[in-house]
Amino acid sequence: MAVDFLSDEQAAGFGRFPDEMSLEDLERFCWLDDADLSVAGRRRGMHNRLGFAVQLATAWVVGRFLTDPLVVPWPVVESLAGQLGIADASVLKLYAQREQTGYEHAAEICAVYGYVDFADPARNEELKLFLSARAWTSSEGPVRLFERAAVWLRERKVLLPGVSTLTRLVSEVRAGANDRLYAVLIDAAGPSLIQELEGLLRVEDGSRLTSRVSVPELLRQLDRLARLRALGAGTVDVEMIRDRPVEVPAPLVAGVAVADQGLGNSG
Repeated sequence: MAVDFLSDEQAAGFGRFPDEMSLEDLERFCWLDDADLSVAGRRRGMHNRLGFAVQLATAWVVGRFLTDPLVVPWPVVESLAGQLGIADASVLKLYAQREQTGYEHAAEICAVYGYVDFADPARNEELKLFLSARAWTSSEGPVRLFERAAVWLRERKVLLPGVSTLTRLVSEVRAGANDRLYAVLIDAAGPSLIQELEGLLRVEDGSRLTSRVSVPELLRQLDRLARLRALGAGTVDVEMIRDRPVEVPAPLVAGVAVADQGLGNSG
């Protein structure tokens, strides 16, 4: 799965209830108003009314429906049962007897409360445009973009996809932004400057990189800096990328940075 930029804990916690929910959380996120009670109350049987309410609270709290709608913290079930006037919350176990019921309730919740699937073409394209704009104009890393994507989806009542689907989208968008950056730099520098910069990065046969700086090596680095500045790399306009992390291994980026900032660390 394309979840390499998320920790195991972050990946495991995505799209699921928190391990613990306080009374304040329950009152804030799992409270059924009169309209909600009316919709849930149309179900036949206490287990179906409670199961519907659990599915609804899951959409509110988690942002999607669970494969097993009963995998929710027990305090959530008890809170919803109390609001529905159901004395024995354990009746919820009967909700799983007919698997199709869960799917039907999820579909009704989407219709009544305005939730749409992640695969919805219009919403999917909007999310891509949003992430592309963030990736191009900000210095946010992949985890932050992932978090922003999840918030964007939930604010618009778009059901969250699987974690690998969303991380893959974030990775693709960031790769596209880096490709665009590379193209802009190439156009700004021109082919001749690129060729000269690539030549400066070549290591002669028999040479090796070292972190120790001798006097001859320092002189060679100063000569290299002088040649680099003479190429005019420092005149390339890179204002549009100064606040963006650069991941493209472009020799132009290194050349412009050295020419603009000085020699820096040798080695």
